[in-house]
Amino acid sequence: MIPAQTPLPSKRASGFTLLELLVSLTILAIVASLIFGSLKVGIGAWERGERDIDANQRLRAIAELVKAQMASIYAEKRLKLASGVEFFVRGDAKSLEFSSVAPILPKSNGRPVYVKYRVERDEETDSDQLYLRELDLTLLNPKEIEREEDLKADYTLLIKSAKDISFEYLSASQAEKGQEWVKEWKEDKKNSLPMAMKLCILNKRDKSPLCIIARVQAPYGEQ
Repeated sequence: MIPAQTPLPSKRASGFTLLELLVSLTILAIVASLIFGSLKVGIGAWERGERDIDANQRLRAIAELVKAQMASIYAEKRLKLASGVEFFVRGDAKSLEFSSVAPILPKSNGRPVYVKYRVERDEETDSDQLYLRELDLTLLNPKEIEREEDLKADYTLLIKSAKDISFEYLSASQAEKGQEWVKEWKEDKKNSLPMAMKLCILNKRDKSPLCIIARVQAPYGEQ
């Protein structure tokens, strides 16, 4: 009589096979990569958002300073150049000159200043930059305004990069046409001051510009 054979133990009773272990580790690695990748993307987006918020807050702060300075024009006395030209305000879309009782730069020590804004195009970054120049009005030499300017030596950079920066001026139109914004302001006897001035700044990521408008107070006797 042949004795009954004892059945061989199942291989699965001893645990996972090597192939199953490799497959499990591969799946775990893929899941971990997806999780860490998502975290990296999320952190990057959060950091970019924080940078954008900081940049926008700084831009708005600068715009408000410019607005306050434009609204504080020193309109009791015209600026007089060595050439005999006199003006309260003169400018175009990319530059603006006037005198103000609200300096922005600390070196003026709070005294009235001659102000000039310049918009320069940076060809390397294909962006506009806004520069500011202030000169103490009490010590101002008219020749200082007319001499050839050195952008780096004479000016302070306010806005490093924007898609477009421009100025406009509110003028009272002739007859009954009301008011209109113009891109250039020249001195003349009948209309020596604009009714308001506007600065518009368009960032590269924005669809619409940030615009600030400063109402100009006419000097006593011209209101």
